[in-house]
Amino acid sequence: SSLRSVLADPELGGPDFADAAARKRHEDRLDARIERWTRSRTPEDAVAVLQAAGVAAARLHTGASLSRDPHVIARGTFEEIVHPLLGRLSVVRPPWRMQGLRALGPGPLLGQHNEDVLKGILGLEDAEIERLVEDGIVY
Repeated sequence: SSLRSVLADPELGGPDFADAAARKRHEDRLDARIERWTRSRTPEDAVAVLQAAGVAAARLHTGASLSRDPHVIARGTFEEIVHPLLGRLSVVRPPWRMQGLRALGPGPLLGQHNEDVLKGILGLEDAEIERLVEDGIVY
């Protein structure tokens, strides 16, 4: 198999790894052999070698590594916004593309729109809003 040739492990040619059922029965041993091979390689190197041999392989990303992936960056997946407390942040843009569409910006802070909603939409008086704040109902 392609994986066996990449790993260059003669034991993988034995009966314990001859078919899918046998590999499943001995998956802990197989995983250990693959781990031994990958330990001395970067994820990018391992993926390149495996894919060149015809083995389906891809890097497992964390959120941080995904945000630095050249393909993801080239696709415009992330956009920079300015958050009022956290500063500049890279956020996922909407998955659809429309001319002129950008990320909406940071989410609101706790209580940021209270006055707009309580006074502007609900029509509450200042005294009532103060009571709601004092009672811990709104912030």
